[in-house]
Amino acid sequence: MVATEDIAQTAVELLGESWNGVRIVELEGPERYSSDDVAAALASALHAPVRNEIVPRSAWEELFRSQGMKNPIPRIRMVDGFNEGWIDFESGQRGSRKAGTTLQAALQALVSEKQSRACTHAATGKEYNDMSRIFITGSSDGLGLMAAQLLLQQGHSVVLHARNVQRAEAAHRKLPFGAEAIVTGDLCVEPAWPQGQEGRARHPHSGPRNRSTSKKG
Repeated sequence: MVATEDIAQTAVELLGESWNGVRIVELEGPERYSSDDVAAALASALHAPVRNEIVPRSAWEELFRSQGMKNPIPRIRMVDGFNEGWIDFESGQRGSRKAGTTLQAALQALVSEKQSRACTHAATGKEYNDMSRIFITGSSDGLGLMAAQLLLQQGHSVVLHARNVQRAEAAHRKLPFGAEAIVTGDLCVEPAWPQGQEGRARHPHSGPRNRSTSKKG
């Protein structure tokens, strides 16, 4: 369990570091929390009692299907893995990188934000704009441009990226709703690949539970 802001902060820190070969960074919060810890943190943030209610494993499939899941078996196996301890970081808790935001702090921030929005709505009668500002790389054509169009139609604020001025101008012409801004520049740092390996991926990859694999040379 790790706060989203800690994931972003760690990514920024890793981009500023140097290493050779393959590096795996397994990230989690400062502690490991139980469902009772989550209930206690919510109770503290809400100033109201919160308790856990155990759902029998025999009822999981029906519950997940009622929530819209067509094939709940993989999720059931995943939950079993967490509960029984056979899904974990490769290096275990001792070898993982620890983020700084505690469960209590993360939940308190979420509750405070929701309460602030509710107070604003009560005072002004205006709905809070829950749209996001989204930065899309490679958004001058293809899937990036399509994603930008859909997000703009949904009311989000979109910042586009193009490698050069010509691509930026093309993206601007193709978007009828208009982006907030277009950032121009090559964000990729070319690594010194061994001869014959120029076509290998050079961007970080992420996997289950914030396990990141990246390659620098």
